[in-house]
Amino acid sequence: MNPKAAAQLLVVGSGMASARLLSALREQGYQGRVTVVGEEPVPFYNRVLLPDYLAARQPLETLCAQRPDGTALPFTLTVLNREAVIGFDPRARSATLASGRTLDWEALVLATGSAAPRPSVPGIDYAGVHALRNLADADTLAQLAQSPGNVVVIGGGLLGLEAAHALRALGKPVTVVHRHRELLNRQLDGPAAALLQAALVQQGIDFAMNDTLCAVDGGADGHVQGVRLNSGAQLACHTVLLATGTRARDRLGAAAGLETDDGVLVNEHLETEVPNVFAIGECARVCDPQGQHRYGLVAPVHRQAEALAARLSGGRQRFVAPPASTRLKVAGITLYSAGDIARLRTADPRLDIRTVRHDRRGLYRRLAFDNNRLIAAVLLGDSRGSTAIEASFDGAPCSALQQDALLLGTAAAA
Repeated sequence: MNPKAAAQLLVVGSGMASARLLSALREQGYQGRVTVVGEEPVPFYNRVLLPDYLAARQPLETLCAQRPDGTALPFTLTVLNREAVIGFDPRARSATLASGRTLDWEALVLATGSAAPRPSVPGIDYAGVHALRNLADADTLAQLAQSPGNVVVIGGGLLGLEAAHALRALGKPVTVVHRHRELLNRQLDGPAAALLQAALVQQGIDFAMNDTLCAVDGGADGHVQGVRLNSGAQLACHTVLLATGTRARDRLGAAAGLETDDGVLVNEHLETEVPNVFAIGECARVCDPQGQHRYGLVAPVHRQAEALAARLSGGRQRFVAPPASTRLKVAGITLYSAGDIARLRTADPRLDIRTVRHDRRGLYRRLAFDNNRLIAAVLLGDSRGSTAIEASFDGAPCSALQQDALLLGTAAAA
């Protein structure tokens, strides 16, 4: 027997992109039958809070606070947990599940997210080498944290630093290995990165900068005992956490004949080249006149979900990415970054760069203007006025008074 079921809309993946899509469909008044298929036992939780969950600062209920409530939806919602779509046929508009069920659909949305690839180095498959991508990872790391031994985090990006902070909060000695000379080199300039690193060192986190993983060493029991770095350094540890970036989970789309390139290729309406097949979130690569982009931050993914909800409800809304910005807390330290940080880092003489800095308080604010137009902003330890700063990335020139207000965090939000 191969039981069949039908869905007007089939959503593959039950992560944050799917949760926002369902909420946006509710706002649009979408009606019909929606089926969400997700591999995890808990759907729609906030992955951004996984480091806080690992450190026992946030309970599972908080991570799931934004779960769609099926009783308040204008459409019929079915959520299949612990289930996976293993293939789909765009022509027949059918999908096959791992359980053997077949689902027919009128429209299909891929929201399969991303995965953490493992570097190809000797010993990478020893027990004790993990990523932090889901609840199961967090639970495993929390258990490992109860054992003696150090933790080495590979990667000094946002996730790596947050995970290091969480593990340090659990009492673990932590060393972060980062391939660049500065932390968060895509979000911060040099002085801000130095201040951030100094603050993290004060919290007890060690760093091996400008270095990369060469090999993982293990014992006869098959568990990690340490890592070797390309500089020749050796670090003893019993846990290795990989935080070196992500790769789109686009194999399902590729197997169905969709065009992929570290993400399922979609246009500005989140449409693939196959009618009625869409992709959003970290598994999608959006092609627009400015090029191809895969988005992993919350704000652009939410905009994708909103644009697609309008499209599925009969509209034709185009996805326009918000200004590139990062607003969060790294290890309890407020951080805001927006605009052309790469140009800010070059110290282009055509830029008017304005800075407020207070090292003892850990405060740093730097704005860059080109012909009186704001092009980049970095705030560390003080995010006052970030909403007004974000609204100023509209190309309009700023007066001297406006620039002062933005720099000091006293500008009123639009």
